[in-house]
Amino acid sequence: MNLQTKAREAMREHLKDRLRGEYSYTRGSLPGAWEHYIDVTAIGAVWDLLESLDLVQLTAHPDDCPFDDLHGDMFDETHASTIPGGMRELKAQLKRAHDRLEIDGQWFWEASVRTPDGYDDEYSEWHTADSIGGFVGDDFSESGYEPDLQVACLDAIADQYHVPHWRDCTPDVRQRAQVFVAGLIMGGLDIGDYTLEDFSWS
Repeated sequence: MNLQTKAREAMREHLKDRLRGEYSYTRGSLPGAWEHYIDVTAIGAVWDLLESLDLVQLTAHPDDCPFDDLHGDMFDETHASTIPGGMRELKAQLKRAHDRLEIDGQWFWEASVRTPDGYDDEYSEWHTADSIGGFVGDDFSESGYEPDLQVACLDAIADQYHVPHWRDCTPDVRQRAQVFVAGLIMGGLDIGDYTLEDFSWS
C-alpha cells in the first residue's frame, strides 16, 4: 500500500468523525486536514522504518502531575451555574475524574533515539528526543501529539547522519518521506529490506 492510499484512508476516518460530530483536533478546512494526514502518514512510514531498525522508540511512563495541574479549574465551583445539573453534576464529574485517574493511571510519553552500534558513541544508548505528560489512560492516542514526538526523533536521527530535518528536507509534503530516507541512505544508514519505493507517494 503506497502513502497516498494510506493518507486517503486516514482522511476518510477523519470525515466520518466530522459527520458523527466527534471531536477532532484537525477541525479546520478540509484542504488543511488533507495536508495534515499526508504529513502524518509519511511520518508514520519513516517511523516504522526506524523502529524496525531499533533506532527510535515511544514509551509510556507513570506521571505524577498534581490533579489540579492536570485539570486546571475545570471543576471549580464557579462553573456550576454553566452546566446542566449545576453543583450536583459538577461534583459527579469531579468524582468520575478521580476514579478514572485511580483506575487508568496518569502517564507521560517519551520519544527516544539511538544510532547503530559503532556509528556514534554519543548515541549508543537511548537518548530522549522529546516528551510530554499529563495523559490519563489512553488519552495520548487521540491527542494528536504522537506525530510531534515522532518528528523530534526523526530530526535527532537526521542530526546524527548530517542530513536536513524532516520539515526542511523538501517543501513537498508528498515527497518528504522518500527524500528524507534517501538522505539517510546517503548519510550511511542501511535500511535493510526496505527500498525507497516503500516511501513513494504514488
